[in-house]
Amino acid sequence: MSHQDIHIHIIDNIDEGIVTIGLDGTILDFNPAAERILHIQRKEVLGEPFGACFLLDERNDAFAQAVIESIYDANTTHNNVIHYHHNDGHSALALSTSYLQNDEGEKQGVIAVFRDITEIEDLRKAEEVLNQELSDKNHKLAASYLEIEESNLQLQAALKKVKVVRTTIFFFALSLLIGLAAYNWNPDPDDYALASVASLNGDLEEGSYQLVTLNQEAFTSALKLTGFIKPLEIINVVSPMSGHVAARHFEYGERVKKGDILFSINTDETSVKYRDAQATYISALEDVEKLENWQSSLEVARSRRSLSRIKLRLESDKQKADESKRLFELGIISQNEYKNTQQQLLNTRLEYASALEDLNNTQSQGGKQKQTVARLKLENAKYRMNQLKYKLEQSEIKAPVSGVVLLPKIEQGKRELLETGSNLSEGAIALSIGNLEGLSVQVEVGEMEIGKISAGQSVQVSGDAFPELILNGRVAQVSSQANDTNGHSVPKFSILVTIPHLSASQQQQIRVGMSANLDVEIYKNETALMAPIDAVFNDMNGVYVRIKDQDGVRKVYVKTGLTTLTQVEILDGLEPGSELVIASMQEGAQ
Repeated sequence: MSHQDIHIHIIDNIDEGIVTIGLDGTILDFNPAAERILHIQRKEVLGEPFGACFLLDERNDAFAQAVIESIYDANTTHNNVIHYHHNDGHSALALSTSYLQNDEGEKQGVIAVFRDITEIEDLRKAEEVLNQELSDKNHKLAASYLEIEESNLQLQAALKKVKVVRTTIFFFALSLLIGLAAYNWNPDPDDYALASVASLNGDLEEGSYQLVTLNQEAFTSALKLTGFIKPLEIINVVSPMSGHVAARHFEYGERVKKGDILFSINTDETSVKYRDAQATYISALEDVEKLENWQSSLEVARSRRSLSRIKLRLESDKQKADESKRLFELGIISQNEYKNTQQQLLNTRLEYASALEDLNNTQSQGGKQKQTVARLKLENAKYRMNQLKYKLEQSEIKAPVSGVVLLPKIEQGKRELLETGSNLSEGAIALSIGNLEGLSVQVEVGEMEIGKISAGQSVQVSGDAFPELILNGRVAQVSSQANDTNGHSVPKFSILVTIPHLSASQQQQIRVGMSANLDVEIYKNETALMAPIDAVFNDMNGVYVRIKDQDGVRKVYVKTGLTTLTQVEILDGLEPGSELVIASMQEGAQ
């Protein structure tokens, strides 16, 4: 058996799926394990374009994206855990992709090796759920512990009060007995007074307490969240005009720079519309110029000449009528001849009135209202012409930002690859670009924590996949409405954290889809007064501490803020440098 036959048998019998893709995107090999894991027959994909087999199902974008990334990063072997969807459900795959090279180091294609780790992923998720439940129980246990400690402190305070009362009564009785004895024995009154004072100041003995000096220190409180990394923003690139794609200059998953030409559109249809718009604009411009010089136009001149001719004839007919009247009165002409000249004068007067009206109408056609309408039509024609001219200039669509070319997120079943010859309508989404100049993390927060978060808060972002990096971001958006859970779970609210800028080295380490740990700074006080929790007590009048000063040990009521497991923030009532009294373990036991 030859070495080649041995290699073929190994590939056909190995548990890992193997898919080999040529430089032209054609699937060259598809072993039986790949058939079993991906639920696709070898004969259906062998020799077919990779994009036609895997890019059209948006559920498996992660699988296709991992293969595409290996094409554009030839020097790196990519290892990913992705979810693959098929007709029988979905599987978790451990996917490794790299370039395939011959003995001379020439690139021959891309090889993808993957295995089904669905059971491992299910166990891992179950472990995460158990860890989360354990964490929740730990939080509840800690809260219960704090409540018990608080109750113990209150009980200790009450016991101390009882002890003080008992001691006071005892010394009062003792003082009374001493007084009676002194009265009976008549000792010195000054000695009696000194004994009474000593008894009242005997509450605290040396060694029964310790002193802690209250100093200012920085105090912060952060809320820990987890999420997944996304592009800083996803920008849809739309077609500026209707037409066919003349050329495509990108590949899906390829990184592009701002200003790179993505594709061009055939301009034949838009060019015809532009020429029609030019003709309309020229005609509208002629109309405006004609109306602006309307009073010297040919139409007005013609009406004026007609009026002048009729006016001359009217004057002639008037003279004839006057002459015929004089001759008729002298009896030289007949009555019929006289009536005819009078009728001719009347007809000429009517023609003159009609010609004058026609001149006024003609002049009014160039009035201000007509000129305004013509100018508006000219502006509309100019706008349409310039708009079409701009579209022709934008026939080469360029990348608006630097990032990765993605399939657009549109309605299910209507997503198509943009190819040469594809028909685009004006305003249609052609593709999307994921802006990777920065990153964003979208997180769901429970109803108990959402009130602590507001836009603008500082956030530190870290991740298990990039442990040496700590990214600084801010809360960009906080949802005012809970996500739709159909009543099946606790209400969750979405928040968006953005990291506006990444360096080139950071972009190489971080990938879209990685998990991220967030520390949202919900409170910060650079000059906080933090008292030990053992020094703070409650009674019916409020929260208090005991301090020691020149007057001795005394009780001071304070206003408190946030509490940790070991400290309490003092907001009001004390000054820096105050000495707090903490009862020793011996006194607490008493």
